[in-house]
Amino acid sequence: MSSASTAAALSANAVTKHFGGLIAVEDMTFELGEKEVLGLIGPNGSGKTTMMNLISGALRPNSGEIRLYGDTITGIGASRVAKKGVARTFQLVRMLPAMTVLENVAAGGVFGHARRWGKDLEDYAQALLQRVGLPNAGNALVSALTYIDQKRVELARALASEPKILLLDEWLAGLNPVIYPGAARPEGNTVTGSPRRITPDAT
Repeated sequence: MSSASTAAALSANAVTKHFGGLIAVEDMTFELGEKEVLGLIGPNGSGKTTMMNLISGALRPNSGEIRLYGDTITGIGASRVAKKGVARTFQLVRMLPAMTVLENVAAGGVFGHARRWGKDLEDYAQALLQRVGLPNAGNALVSALTYIDQKRVELARALASEPKILLLDEWLAGLNPVIYPGAARPEGNTVTGSPRRITPDAT
């Protein structure tokens, strides 16, 4: 077995997931290196989000194995996968609507891989809001934001845990990357995304 120092950051070996007679993911195999960006590209229904759910622990594969730096994370559950260093965004934004923008981002720093508390957590969450282009939105209720700004908050929340692997599930769909070109650029972590389009719509 490869040691964590030489193993791929993320690997899948012959991963298959079916729902009854429907095969959503079949024999998926890949290796992702440190600081590498991997895009899963395909039409609707091709299994991109299902693969994200398998990696993040939301679903358990019927067969195959998923490893994070050499350690098996197959089917261990979403909370344990998050603590091991995998964070994600969702195809449809998932916010904590009764909480402020800053509190939503801070939640990622409490329940994820790298945990922060108190003033350190608040300052870090505010720095992430600055990074994604929302420096003055911290006290607003997240439910009052536009959909595009909610996607920015979701990205900041994912980054708050300082993940080893960041899963972006169609995060740029409908957005203009010129607005904040460096927001999701990896800094010591690996990013894997599932863009539906190489160049998203600007509308």
